[in-house]
Amino acid sequence: MSHKILPYLQCLRNTFTTLNPSLSNDPGLALQGTVAAKLLDRMIVDYSLAMDYQADYSAALLKLLPEIKQALGGNAKEAIAELQTVGDDFERMCLLAGEVQRALVTSATPQSIRLTKAMVEMEAEYSIKVDKATLDQIAKSAAVVPQSSVIRNTREIDEKKLADFIRKLYPDETELTIKSSSFIPGGFSKFTANVTLENCKSLPQNLVMRGDAAATFGGASVVDEYRLIKAMYDNGACVARPLAVDESGKVFGSPIMLVEKKPGGIIGHMFNLPKPNTTTAIDVATQLAAIHRVPLSAVGNQVDSADIPSSQKALAWLEEGHKAWLPLNMPSPVFETAFDWLRKNASLNDKAPRTLVHGDYGLNNILIDNDRVSAVLDWEFAHIGNPAYDLGYFYFMGEALAPWEVFLDAYGKAGMPIPDEDQLNYNILFAATRLGVMVVQTNHVFTSGAEIALAPAFNLAGSFYEETIRRISFALDRVL
Repeated sequence: MSHKILPYLQCLRNTFTTLNPSLSNDPGLALQGTVAAKLLDRMIVDYSLAMDYQADYSAALLKLLPEIKQALGGNAKEAIAELQTVGDDFERMCLLAGEVQRALVTSATPQSIRLTKAMVEMEAEYSIKVDKATLDQIAKSAAVVPQSSVIRNTREIDEKKLADFIRKLYPDETELTIKSSSFIPGGFSKFTANVTLENCKSLPQNLVMRGDAAATFGGASVVDEYRLIKAMYDNGACVARPLAVDESGKVFGSPIMLVEKKPGGIIGHMFNLPKPNTTTAIDVATQLAAIHRVPLSAVGNQVDSADIPSSQKALAWLEEGHKAWLPLNMPSPVFETAFDWLRKNASLNDKAPRTLVHGDYGLNNILIDNDRVSAVLDWEFAHIGNPAYDLGYFYFMGEALAPWEVFLDAYGKAGMPIPDEDQLNYNILFAATRLGVMVVQTNHVFTSGAEIALAPAFNLAGSFYEETIRRISFALDRVL
């Protein structure tokens, strides 16, 4: 990258700083302005300091190569030889380092494990430097980043069709009309909208409509999600009351479901960690245990992975994630090491009794009202498997709310056995890696030009990738 572009970027950044106050009367324009400004901050870092950090990383790796060569003997000799001559091609260097990392993990000697950890720490240190530089640049520019982004809207809600559909399912609602409808920001594989009814008798006034969108990011259809929510609702789990499902796609252009809107709001997500709140931590853990206690007979055998071992589900997700990650041109020894270790140790998932697993149990999918859970949302990744996955997925959010031991203790007191340390560590790494793939996918959607929208732009500008590398590195350190 050339430093000659920096004056242009800085000029654009200064322009956004000047314009932002005049955009404050239009929330949409203000949001676009702040996200664009933060993207410019990130580009300024990439075109100035990131190259120096890459040079530091390359130098540290080259310094380690003689010891790596000794530890591996004749293994990975072509990758080691090319690393000595790869120069400033940082992506190629990371790809070769991943090959070396896999060879070290396979070797599994004390020396190779120590070298593996050293390489993981080097990449983590690089990510920390880039993230800090980005934050410093944002502070320098006095940028304010909003906590939400906007889903791309490629459809409209036909309120007449929707009202006709509801009245047909509920014949006593002869006077029912739709007062308003509006999409809720966020999301990639589903559309979500608030719907407000008027003149309704038995139905709640406020509903949430959820519809299938693109299949880019996987997940079950809302049709399957609705069936599961109904089973969970009937068995006392903390979910929204299910009201209707349209499998035909005629109402919205794709299948939709309607549920009652529950009170409360979102207090954080995987990268926007919440403030400490022990009451909330205990209730979130208690509700998770309640989900895991629902009898499998209640949810039926149509739930994903009902007929395969938990380890096989883990391996399927890993292969799916690795295949999605490889073409995105983000080579990383940290990711490669994580994929390799997780594959080799997938059998840890078969150590626990199988339960229903939410699969995306994060604060972005949990409504909190007066410090307590009012509803667990978004069941598109639900499956039958090892309940430790949900615990591992929630780990970083749980640690932010309260000490992890408090969370685990509440989970155990709610009637679920606490998984052993090996299962928990596996699933902390598994969840961080799987989430990391989604982050890279989202970034690629934006950088490839496939979708220049605020949602992927916000993820890229928010340094979520660097945070992912740090989390995977942390989890690797616990298992290696």
